[in-house]
Amino acid sequence: TRQHGIDRRDGFTEWMKTNAPGIQLLPVQYGGGDQAKSADITKSILSANPDLKGIYGSNEGSAIGVVKGVQESGRQGITVVGFDSGKAQIDAIKGIEAVKAAAAESAAVGRAGAKARRGARGGRP
Repeated sequence: TRQHGIDRRDGFTEWMKTNAPGIQLLPVQYGGGDQAKSADITKSILSANPDLKGIYGSNEGSAIGVVKGVQESGRQGITVVGFDSGKAQIDAIKGIEAVKAAAAESAAVGRAGAKARRGARGGRP
């Protein structure tokens, strides 16, 4: 759902700021899960940022678009991190040097999110 994408984005940026403070994060851009739009955004980002090392897509459609954008740009050495791992995403990553995909098991993600929310609220649901 839309909230999953927001939570993934926020979790990623928070983790990076805490655990990798020396890595500069670019402003978030949204492809809305649309592969073609995400590919176009990726090509624009790569063109404007020649030193870019990696791109994160918080859902399958975005991740596939990122992979396609990297492939279409001809850039080498870009790490693509995408969330979910359906057949289309697995097929799209063939030929990319470094790719990470996370398969989300909904019940486990939900339990972890609820536990984190309770912890943030002092044990209240």
